[in-house]
Amino acid sequence: MLSSFRDSRNGDDRARTRRQSNDRADLLRAFREADERKTDALDANDLHVAHVSLFGYEPSSDEIERWMNGRATVDFEAFARTLGPRYAARHREGDARQVFLAMDATCRGFLVVDDLRKAFRAFAPRLASKDVEWMFGEVDGDGDGRVSYRDFLLMIQGSR
Repeated sequence: MLSSFRDSRNGDDRARTRRQSNDRADLLRAFREADERKTDALDANDLHVAHVSLFGYEPSSDEIERWMNGRATVDFEAFARTLGPRYAARHREGDARQVFLAMDATCRGFLVVDDLRKAFRAFAPRLASKDVEWMFGEVDGDGDGRVSYRDFLLMIQGSR
C-alpha cells in the first residue's frame, strides 16, 4: 500500500516536472518569437507581443509598465520570473474547469446543490447532506441556487 502511494507521488512529481519543463519551453518560444531584432531582450512592445502569444489577450499598459519595472528591456530570465507563475497558473484553472465540468453532468453551465451531493456521495460518502448544503451556500455568491464556473473558481482559489 505504501509503495503504491509512493509510486503515485513519484508519478505526480514526474508530471509536475514535465509540465514545468513544457512551460519553460513555451515561455522561451514566445520570448524568441517576440524578439524580432534577435537581441536576447524584449522591450515593452515585444513583451506585449509575447504576452498575447502566451495568453491570447492583450495586457494593460499598467501591467507592461509594472513588468518592465523601469528597465528598457528584459532578458529571458526576468521574463520567465515575471510571466512564468501566471503561465503555470493556467494549469490549475484548467484542472478546476475539468472538475467543474465533471460535476455539471447535465451540461447546464452551472451547478445546483444536487450536483454537489452526487459528487460528495462518490468521494466523501460520510459527509452529511446538511454540510454539503452549507458548503453550496458558501460558494453560491449571489444566492440564486446556482454556482457558476466563476463562483466555483473563486472557491477553488480560496477567494470566497
